[in-house]
Amino acid sequence: VTERHEAEKRIAALQHRLTDSIDSSTDGMALFDDRERMALVNETYRRAFAHIPGAVEEGVTFEDHLRILWAAGRYPGRDASWIRLRVEQFRALEPVVNSVSAPDGMRHLDVRHFRTRDGGTFMVQTDVTERREAEAQALIQGQRLADAVESVGDAIGLFDADERLVLFNGAYAQLLGENADLLKPGVSLESMVWNLAARRFYKDYPGEWAQNRIQAFRDLKTVEYRIQRSDGERWMVARHFRIRDGGIFLVVTDITERMRAMQALERARSEAESANAAKTRFLSSMSHELRTPLNAILGFGQLLDMGQNRMPEEKRQEYTGIILKSGQHLLDLISQVLELSKIENRDIEIKPQTLTPAKMMRECVDMVWEEAKRRAVEIIDATGEGGPGVQFRGDPLRVRQVLINLLSNAVKYNRQGGRV
Repeated sequence: VTERHEAEKRIAALQHRLTDSIDSSTDGMALFDDRERMALVNETYRRAFAHIPGAVEEGVTFEDHLRILWAAGRYPGRDASWIRLRVEQFRALEPVVNSVSAPDGMRHLDVRHFRTRDGGTFMVQTDVTERREAEAQALIQGQRLADAVESVGDAIGLFDADERLVLFNGAYAQLLGENADLLKPGVSLESMVWNLAARRFYKDYPGEWAQNRIQAFRDLKTVEYRIQRSDGERWMVARHFRIRDGGIFLVVTDITERMRAMQALERARSEAESANAAKTRFLSSMSHELRTPLNAILGFGQLLDMGQNRMPEEKRQEYTGIILKSGQHLLDLISQVLELSKIENRDIEIKPQTLTPAKMMRECVDMVWEEAKRRAVEIIDATGEGGPGVQFRGDPLRVRQVLINLLSNAVKYNRQGGRV
């Protein structure tokens, strides 16, 4: 019997090792025979219910085992009818998750059942409390993240490592407007961009721009572009960020108002520069115009001074009239210079009157006569040949400015002894 004795020793050793392995498991294990009577439990299962009298005893049926635990308050919130449901799950080998009351609080157990060869049932229950709490916390955090993404005014899209859309917020759908039907989880960025380009969503961009847009996404480059929607043109800036799993986080910001403000600022700057240039040109030409009546005043004043005792009264009155007219014209010019705000706004007032060409020309010739005399330039005034009935409409100051400029330039750039 030596060999049989040795075999029995080996079997006993294996059974001992198996028992030690089962007892060392952190999962609770219980074996019920074919009549649903408890035959064996491991140490983890025993510790969980040992403090409840009769709960863990060899021979107790599974249903009685449940009733003892239920009576001890281990299944809060369950009524007696639940016991029948649980027995049916046990017999049908259905996996279940039970919430049980333990000394350290509520615990969640993942329970699985397995049929043995002899018709018994092997039950394994795993404590998944920490996992379920972690899942619940992850769910809460995920919801918080979703709420945060939804609350952001910018359009946000998350793409996985294969450039497929995972999630997006309402602002992204609002951005695409009537093209929001393209926003579907799983759609590739490349497909979205080409479809949007085909629908002329991107304003005034050629087809190859779509490929550059896709490449900018992959290279994480910032891109500014315009879009065309039913409510008008908008300016956008797209930024891209790589996340840990290789995906890309896309943020699209509407910068339309900022671009409009910049354009308005540029227009204001351009208008200011134009106004300054106009003012500079005006002052440059005005300095020339001021000299002409001033020269007339000085010239005829000197003539009056030199001929005080021997100048005929008629001549004296003529020269005095020229001085007064030149002074009035000079005063008008100075008044215009002082109204710089009107010049900057290009709001120069015109006051048309009925004028006589001969009279207007005579006044202007008188103002440049002294300069013409100094340069030996003869001025021939033939405007009176049209007759005294010839008239026209114009602003005296502006007409006088034009005529004086023409006459003074004709004298200034004439040859010695020439004629105008």
